[in-house]
Amino acid sequence: MNRSYKYLIAILQYRNVEYAMTTFLHLHAAIKDLAIKTECKIIIATDLENSYKLKRFHKAFKKQYHFDIHVSNGFYPDKLASIFKKYPKERFETFIKCDEEIFLSPTTWRQFLLLANKELSKPSNLLATVNLSTGIPSWSFFAEAFFTDAENATMQTELLEARLPAVIWNNDYSSLNHTIQSFGTWNEAGYWNAVNQLPYHFKGIHPIRLNIFYSKFINETILSRINQFYDWPVKENFNYVDNRYFCNSFFAIDYAKYQAIIADKDLYVDAFDEVPLNRYRAAHFLNIAFLQESLAVHITYNSVYEQTVELAGMQLNGKQLEDYFMNGYQQEIRKLIGGTNNYMEVAPLPLSYFIKRTAQKIRSKCKL
Repeated sequence: MNRSYKYLIAILQYRNVEYAMTTFLHLHAAIKDLAIKTECKIIIATDLENSYKLKRFHKAFKKQYHFDIHVSNGFYPDKLASIFKKYPKERFETFIKCDEEIFLSPTTWRQFLLLANKELSKPSNLLATVNLSTGIPSWSFFAEAFFTDAENATMQTELLEARLPAVIWNNDYSSLNHTIQSFGTWNEAGYWNAVNQLPYHFKGIHPIRLNIFYSKFINETILSRINQFYDWPVKENFNYVDNRYFCNSFFAIDYAKYQAIIADKDLYVDAFDEVPLNRYRAAHFLNIAFLQESLAVHITYNSVYEQTVELAGMQLNGKQLEDYFMNGYQQEIRKLIGGTNNYMEVAPLPLSYFIKRTAQKIRSKCKL
């Protein structure tokens, strides 16, 4: 007989499997010694039917957790539909969507799992979530919590110089550049007020998403104080936001309500659930609840994959930069967990090795 759980935690894999494994390891570091792990069903949803790495990883952890590798079509809507079918809402209170590149600090995972259901029981809340380092709109909550005054000053200076593409996603956002130029100091609330005036469904636009500088600076800053990130004292309260567009890399939602939103085709403008969630929230005057002082990494967006930046004496594009930092976070979480880590292929490699390997790939492509 299938048992019931408080949470279905769905880690959605679509990059190199190392990302999803690193996401899982951050969850493992948080709950491996806590009773709440018995209330969680954890899945890595993948389209890789015969991944040796995932099979080995699953074997290492399946006795500690209610943990599955769920194989399905890689297209995001199909992947969700497959999860809904295999893990029906009657067995779970809450659905936690976790994209594979989201690394929550252990203290954040613990508090979130202890508190999310209570927040979702409030009729004024649609979603509960955490502060993602480059999240929209939560990057500023992350920065206010974790960054020093000097680090925040660097961010503010860069934001005042930001210039957005005039047209992106087939919409004209050029007016936002005039808004930014009108600021004497960076005004996050003022920026979102201007975004909200635009007549478009897609409002997840922000300099953080569109410039590789922020990806490099934010991740370097976190890794320079990684132990502080791991041990960060997360609060028990939530901030409530009802006037900013939410890019949905990580959230918890009542499972039955989520399925109802997904099924409502009147909410859609494309194949994905981001706009439906935002339209539903706005139509019903609901909040998104952000756990106060929570910290989580979102490395970057594919919007910067074609941009380049210098790191360790090399020019890396956005995808290479993302891989570089994922490798760094994986090494650090493995150090925190300790032990032999025999579920990985080899012992952790130094970042210098990764830099050399990336350089070799770039040189090889140049020869083609």
